[in-house]
Amino acid sequence: MRHPNLVAFLGGATISLAPSWLITQLAARFPSIAPEELTTVTDFFSNGIGPLQLVVLSLIVIFIPILEEYIFRGFLWQLISKFFTPNVTLVIISIVFALIHGELLHILGLLPISFFLGWLRLKTGEVGPSILAHMTNNLVACILMLL
Repeated sequence: MRHPNLVAFLGGATISLAPSWLITQLAARFPSIAPEELTTVTDFFSNGIGPLQLVVLSLIVIFIPILEEYIFRGFLWQLISKFFTPNVTLVIISIVFALIHGELLHILGLLPISFFLGWLRLKTGEVGPSILAHMTNNLVACILMLL
Protein backbone atom coordinates (compact mmCIF):
# COMPACT_ATOMS: atom_id res chain seq x y z
CA MET A 1 0.00 0.00 0.00
CA ARG A 2 1.55 3.29 -1.10
CA HIS A 3 -0.04 5.75 1.30
CA PRO A 4 -1.44 3.79 4.25
CA ASN A 5 -1.98 6.82 6.48
CA LEU A 6 -3.92 8.67 3.80
CA VAL A 7 -6.04 5.58 3.15
CA ALA A 8 -6.55 5.19 6.91
CA PHE A 9 -7.54 8.83 7.38
CA LEU A 10 -9.96 8.98 4.45
CA GLY A 11 -11.39 5.52 5.10
CA GLY A 12 -11.81 6.19 8.81
CA ALA A 13 -13.60 9.46 8.04
CA THR A 14 -16.02 8.03 5.48
CA ILE A 15 -16.63 4.31 5.91
CA SER A 16 -19.11 4.64 8.77
CA LEU A 17 -21.22 7.46 7.32
CA ALA A 18 -23.76 5.17 5.61
CA PRO A 19 -24.00 2.72 8.54
CA SER A 20 -24.41 5.66 10.96
CA TRP A 21 -27.23 7.08 8.87
CA LEU A 22 -28.91 3.66 8.69
CA ILE A 23 -28.62 3.12 12.44
CA THR A 24 -30.05 6.57 13.13
CA GLN A 25 -33.02 5.78 10.87
CA LEU A 26 -33.60 2.37 12.46
CA ALA A 27 -33.26 3.76 15.99
CA ALA A 28 -35.79 6.50 15.21
CA ARG A 29 -38.20 3.96 13.73
CA PHE A 30 -37.67 1.35 16.46
CA PRO A 31 -36.70 3.22 19.66
CA SER A 32 -36.61 0.01 21.71
CA ILE A 33 -33.47 -1.12 19.84
CA ALA A 34 -31.71 2.27 19.87
CA PRO A 35 -28.14 1.90 21.17
CA GLU A 36 -28.26 3.18 24.75
CA GLU A 37 -24.51 3.79 24.85
CA LEU A 38 -24.67 6.11 21.83
CA THR A 39 -27.71 7.93 23.22
CA THR A 40 -25.88 8.51 26.50
CA VAL A 41 -22.89 10.02 24.69
CA THR A 42 -25.13 12.22 22.53
CA ASP A 43 -27.00 13.46 25.60
CA PHE A 44 -23.72 14.15 27.39
CA PHE A 45 -22.57 16.44 24.58
CA SER A 46 -25.97 18.10 24.02
CA ASN A 47 -25.34 20.82 26.65
CA GLY A 48 -22.25 22.14 24.89
CA ILE A 49 -18.54 21.61 25.32
CA GLY A 50 -16.97 22.24 28.69
CA PRO A 51 -13.88 20.82 30.41
CA LEU A 52 -15.54 17.51 31.22
CA GLN A 53 -16.80 17.09 27.66
CA LEU A 54 -13.28 17.80 26.36
CA VAL A 55 -11.87 15.07 28.59
CA VAL A 56 -14.49 12.59 27.37
CA LEU A 57 -13.94 13.68 23.77
CA SER A 58 -10.20 13.04 24.23
CA LEU A 59 -10.95 9.58 25.56
CA ILE A 60 -13.28 8.76 22.66
CA VAL A 61 -11.08 10.18 19.90
CA ILE A 62 -7.55 9.49 21.15
CA PHE A 63 -7.13 7.11 24.05
CA ILE A 64 -9.84 4.50 23.44
CA PRO A 65 -8.85 3.94 19.77
CA ILE A 66 -5.20 3.48 20.75
CA LEU A 67 -6.10 1.03 23.52
CA GLU A 68 -8.63 -0.92 21.44
CA GLU A 69 -6.33 -1.18 18.43
CA TYR A 70 -3.38 -2.42 20.47
CA ILE A 71 -5.66 -4.99 22.10
CA PHE A 72 -7.52 -6.16 18.98
CA ARG A 73 -5.26 -5.52 15.99
CA GLY A 74 -2.13 -5.90 18.11
CA PHE A 75 -2.22 -8.47 20.91
CA LEU A 76 -5.26 -10.54 19.84
CA TRP A 77 -4.22 -10.39 16.17
CA GLN A 78 -0.83 -11.88 17.06
CA LEU A 79 -2.43 -14.54 19.23
CA ILE A 80 -5.14 -15.62 16.79
CA SER A 81 -2.83 -15.50 13.76
CA LYS A 82 -0.85 -18.36 15.32
CA PHE A 83 -3.83 -20.63 14.71
CA PHE A 84 -5.53 -19.20 11.62
CA THR A 85 -4.71 -17.70 8.24
CA PRO A 86 -4.43 -13.91 8.00
CA ASN A 87 -7.85 -13.60 6.34
CA VAL A 88 -9.56 -15.75 8.97
CA THR A 89 -7.78 -13.73 11.67
CA LEU A 90 -9.16 -10.54 10.11
CA VAL A 91 -12.72 -11.92 10.16
CA ILE A 92 -12.51 -13.23 13.73
CA ILE A 93 -10.99 -10.03 15.14
CA SER A 94 -13.45 -7.82 13.23
CA ILE A 95 -16.49 -9.71 14.48
CA VAL A 96 -15.24 -9.94 18.08
CA PHE A 97 -14.43 -6.21 18.06
CA ALA A 98 -17.96 -5.35 16.95
CA LEU A 99 -19.55 -7.83 19.38
CA ILE A 100 -17.85 -6.37 22.45
CA HIS A 101 -19.83 -3.17 21.90
CA GLY A 102 -22.90 -5.13 22.97
CA GLU A 103 -25.97 -3.53 21.43
CA LEU A 104 -27.34 -4.92 18.16
CA LEU A 105 -27.47 -1.67 16.18
CA HIS A 106 -24.09 -0.58 17.49
CA ILE A 107 -22.63 -3.95 16.44
CA LEU A 108 -24.11 -3.67 12.95
CA GLY A 109 -22.85 -0.12 12.60
CA LEU A 110 -19.34 -1.09 13.68
CA LEU A 111 -18.87 -4.04 11.35
CA PRO A 112 -17.83 -1.97 8.30
CA ILE A 113 -15.21 0.06 10.19
CA SER A 114 -14.09 -3.04 12.06
CA PHE A 115 -13.41 -4.91 8.81
CA PHE A 116 -11.67 -1.82 7.40
CA LEU A 117 -9.41 -1.62 10.49
CA GLY A 118 -8.59 -5.31 10.07
CA TRP A 119 -7.90 -4.84 6.37
CA LEU A 120 -5.48 -2.01 7.18
CA ARG A 121 -3.72 -4.25 9.71
CA LEU A 122 -3.52 -7.06 7.19
CA LYS A 123 -2.24 -4.91 4.32
CA THR A 124 0.32 -2.88 6.30
CA GLY A 125 1.38 -5.41 8.92
CA GLU A 126 1.19 -2.59 11.45
CA VAL A 127 -1.27 -1.23 14.00
CA GLY A 128 -0.54 2.45 13.30
CA PRO A 129 -2.84 2.92 10.29
CA SER A 130 -5.65 1.13 12.14
CA ILE A 131 -5.21 3.51 15.07
CA LEU A 132 -5.36 6.53 12.75
CA ALA A 133 -8.49 5.23 11.00
CA HIS A 134 -10.15 4.44 14.33
CA MET A 135 -9.36 7.91 15.69
CA THR A 136 -10.65 9.58 12.53
CA ASN A 137 -13.79 7.47 12.60
CA ASN A 138 -14.50 8.36 16.23
CA LEU A 139 -13.82 12.04 15.56
CA VAL A 140 -16.29 12.12 12.67
CA ALA A 141 -18.87 10.27 14.80
CA CYS A 142 -18.43 12.84 17.61
CA ILE A 143 -18.75 15.75 15.18
CA LEU A 144 -21.95 14.26 13.80
CA MET A 145 -23.32 13.86 17.34
CA LEU A 146 -22.58 17.51 18.06
CA LEU A 147 -24.44 18.78 14.97
